Amino acid sequence: MKALGPSVPGMCQRDPCVGGYQQPGSDLEMGFLGEDYVVDMTNGRRISALGVSLGLGLLAFAWSFLLAAQQPGGGSISLRMSKALGEAERAADNSASSRSTSNTKKGGSDGGRRSGARGVSLELSTGLRSDDNVFRSTFNTQRDVIVETKPKIYLDGRLGKHSFRLGYEGKLGRYQQFRGENYFDHKLLGAMKFDFDRRLKANLKTSLEYGHDARGDLATRTTLSATPDRWHKHDISSEMILGRRIAKAQIGAKFGISGIRYMNNSQGLRDFDENDLRLFGRYNLTPRFTLLGELSGAWTDYLNPASDQSAREFIGLGGIAWEATAKTSGQIKVGIRHRDFNTAGIPSTTGLTWDAKLVWSPKSYSKVTAYTSREVNASARQGSGGLTSTDTYGLKWRHSLTRKLRFETGFQRAQAGISDILTDRLFDFNAGIRYQMNRWIDLTANWKYSSLSSSDGRSDFEANSVFIGFDAKLSRRLKGNKE
Repeated sequence: MKALGPSVPGMCQRDPCVGGYQQPGSDLEMGFLGEDYVVDMTNGRRISALGVSLGLGLLAFAWSFLLAAQQPGGGSISLRMSKALGEAERAADNSASSRSTSNTKKGGSDGGRRSGARGVSLELSTGLRSDDNVFRSTFNTQRDVIVETKPKIYLDGRLGKHSFRLGYEGKLGRYQQFRGENYFDHKLLGAMKFDFDRRLKANLKTSLEYGHDARGDLATRTTLSATPDRWHKHDISSEMILGRRIAKAQIGAKFGISGIRYMNNSQGLRDFDENDLRLFGRYNLTPRFTLLGELSGAWTDYLNPASDQSAREFIGLGGIAWEATAKTSGQIKVGIRHRDFNTAGIPSTTGLTWDAKLVWSPKSYSKVTAYTSREVNASARQGSGGLTSTDTYGLKWRHSLTRKLRFETGFQRAQAGISDILTDRLFDFNAGIRYQMNRWIDLTANWKYSSLSSSDGRSDFEANSVFIGFDAKLSRRLKGNKE
């Protein structure tokens, strides 16, 4: 499999280079970091402070909103557990969900006239993770214990027939030994679902995210930097849907604007903006079988003049979705992807792409999901600033042992073509249990094994991690307001 773009000149490759990088396999000595490390840590503290301030501000605003709603005429408030905090947003985002699935969402009639809970939802996941290969390295296998915390806050409401969601999602990791690996990621999001008519819907979604590249991922550089590569990403999209899911046909269009900016480790060559347009449709052959079609285009502009990755890409997909029985459902889409680079002398690429998923529920308390896909994404693997084609295959199984105890396991294998002669294969396996302690708290335990093998043998690693923690979910909801 070939990489779909050339390497960006000047990127740090496998050999040691300046600027706070080390060759994989050498010991990580924090003393060599110098001023760059200090600047990174200072920026990290500033970003963390900003995230905490935004989170507290949003929480204060939401709580003030609820207190105001308790005043006469504001409606009553009930306190209860929210078992599906993300469903309201998914209902606004996922126009392709089935009618039967839509009816299970909060208030969920088709068309979303009553979808979405009103009020504030709070969610907190926290625990300890032990990792025996922090840097995902062949020789530098350092062990550490990480305190992980994931707070989430959502405010859901309605404006007449229309519904909206505002939210904040955070990811905090604190390493006990390697403090340079600490992270505090943030995401601010907003979604609006417009219900103009039974046959005409629209969705508007936006987000601003501050995050980092995880060690050992197929899109992550293998050169060892003082801290992970950090970035911020913006995204806004609008979608219009004509027709009902139960009608003979449904069509829609979606337009989005997104971009990413790297903030450290001299990774500005990877900054880009992208505009994408997607046209999609479905035709119901029978109540259980549906034809699918999709055409999309993406125009990517890399901001640094030294980059030659700016391009336009077009994809055509066709397939079928089915719900043959109450136990079996799925969809398969297969098509062609074509990419033209803006830089003269770089040949265009054309290849096969697909996306398929099969769901089997032999019992109401047991669910098996198999999936596969081929995607082309930006990657800095092996120091390359180009694109890689990744084939993914996976299987997940979720089984309820008792009413309160659930077992989950699964594996995923991804193969990424990086260059004419270089291929990486990443294998992940995980197994865990979840126990519902009470209405608000779930106890969780999980083990994950990861293994990467490269065709040149220079980036191989194995890693095991064990996580023990709990999830808490609580919602303070408004009810009794008239539509």
